[in-house]
Amino acid sequence: MAEQKKPVWAKPYVWVALGVALGLLVFLLTSNTNRQPVASGAPAALAPQPVAEGGEALAIQRARNQALQEEVERLEKALLEDPCKVLRMLEEEDPRNTSLNPGVLPKPESGPSGAAPNPSEALPPITPPKPPSNVGELLEQSTVFILTLQPDGKAGAGSGFFVAPGVVVTNAHVVGGDAAKIIVGNQAMGGMRPGQLAALSKEQGYDFAIIKVPGTQSLPYLRITGGAKRTDRISAWGFPFFITGDDPKLQALIKGDMSAAPEVVYSEGVVSVVLERQPPIIVHTASLSQGNSGGPLINDAGVVVGINTLITKASESYSQSSVALPGKDLAAFMKAHGVEATPSDK
Repeated sequence: MAEQKKPVWAKPYVWVALGVALGLLVFLLTSNTNRQPVASGAPAALAPQPVAEGGEALAIQRARNQALQEEVERLEKALLEDPCKVLRMLEEEDPRNTSLNPGVLPKPESGPSGAAPNPSEALPPITPPKPPSNVGELLEQSTVFILTLQPDGKAGAGSGFFVAPGVVVTNAHVVGGDAAKIIVGNQAMGGMRPGQLAALSKEQGYDFAIIKVPGTQSLPYLRITGGAKRTDRISAWGFPFFITGDDPKLQALIKGDMSAAPEVVYSEGVVSVVLERQPPIIVHTASLSQGNSGGPLINDAGVVVGINTLITKASESYSQSSVALPGKDLAAFMKAHGVEATPSDK
């Protein structure tokens, strides 16, 4: 019996993503560290209004409500697309082919400056967490949840991880563009805080971004190894929506509690094959879904062997493969933008 396809509005991740986007919007509009002057022509609800009485006050309130409703509808329309923009590897001649489609990667006209965040905008440093005593605790403290909002209202979400003091990496498609507003967080950070895009990949087939997060220099960061080989045991860490969407901490975040951050999710598997193409890809069996993009692929020693980037699905079956870009390519991208990876021989 053929499976009946649900309409996109009936899928729970759409509503979860919409709620997250609205929470992000409220945070970005009210945060003292990110507040921008209201441009002319901005919705009336976003600009301060004088106090009025009687009918005038009612008219102003109605105008605010109308503007807010229009903003909600704009975000809802944007989120009818895949909220995490997980890439699908589909080729015209054979949709089963597991090759990257570089055409869907962002290609900004001019990249970010790479300059350090403005110290005047930095939040106070976080309280240093207890040093991790095992690989699980290390990944809980170094893997982060990422939310983004584009100037046109498109929202995104994904995963990332610390690779140096105060420096997070993720996929370029999670960020979406160099004008995105970004917030980053995990429980070790005590919640969410603003991040600043420092670099975005432009080369076809590569999907990397660097985000600087002020005040997080005390968080542990991950080492990176050259790569992986077939049958290596690995694990994927991140925030897949099919699990994270039910996390009470995410629900608190949606309601505006910026001290809340969802639990990082773990799945394990083995490396199926490493395809030495351009760029190389690691195909593995650890479960990935929307929200895992940008999270680390880890070996048994707790070292990064790749960055989870996309999934593939066969057109005539339910089989699925998980794909990561190798750690050596991530390290090369970081070095090209002034961030030295901590190497490992494990």
